[in-house]
Amino acid sequence: MPLNRADVDFMIRILPLRETLRRRLEDFRELGLPLSDEHKAELRDLVAEQLQAQGFGRNSELTPIGHRLEDLIDALFVDEGAA
Repeated sequence: MPLNRADVDFMIRILPLRETLRRRLEDFRELGLPLSDEHKAELRDLVAEQLQAQGFGRNSELTPIGHRLEDLIDALFVDEGAA
């Protein structure tokens, strides 16, 4: 599943991004500039932290946000569009 505009908007809204990473995501979204492996790794780490913070409900079941975050982790590992 390649990253799309909605994914980038979601990450910008929910993740505590440093300004340079935020701009990089905006460049990816607006100009189609690829994300480096380092940027993808940093984003995966941030998404994983957010998954732990708010991705699980009672009984350790994934919430809707948790499902979205898991999908993003997968996309950041395999997304050739973000390469």
